[in-house]
Amino acid sequence: MKRLIILALLVLLVKSGELRAQSCQLPLINHLNIWNTCLQQPKIEAETVRRAEKKIAAIQIATFSTAITPNPAQNATMLSVTIASRSSIVYRVYDISGRIIQTVEKPDQIAGTHEWLIDMARLPSGAYIVSVSDGKTQQSLHLNIVR
Repeated sequence: MKRLIILALLVLLVKSGELRAQSCQLPLINHLNIWNTCLQQPKIEAETVRRAEKKIAAIQIATFSTAITPNPAQNATMLSVTIASRSSIVYRVYDISGRIIQTVEKPDQIAGTHEWLIDMARLPSGAYIVSVSDGKTQQSLHLNIVR
């Protein structure tokens, strides 16, 4: 995972013109060699790295993000899902032993942020996992029910 993030950072730096592919003395086609050679380069300015990291974070957030509020909850909580393109959303609530408590499918959702109320009134206090998927990406969130 760390190599993929650094590779993405290097590609962003090359695309933005802040790091020249020629300075690595390799064509962009061979990403692993760029990775290995660029690690041996002298310093890349810290500010350049910070800007590239912000760009990577923005891309990740724009693609798929989730949140649950309030957490801990008493009887209900709000699931917020942001998607970059039209897709179907499926979320599942699991108890701590891994048993599926609830499955909800939201087909054909447009790009943007969507919010759904999750009713937890009939469930006992405890820890739960909410798994959210858009068919390409899956994220799991911890949810605590406290009464």
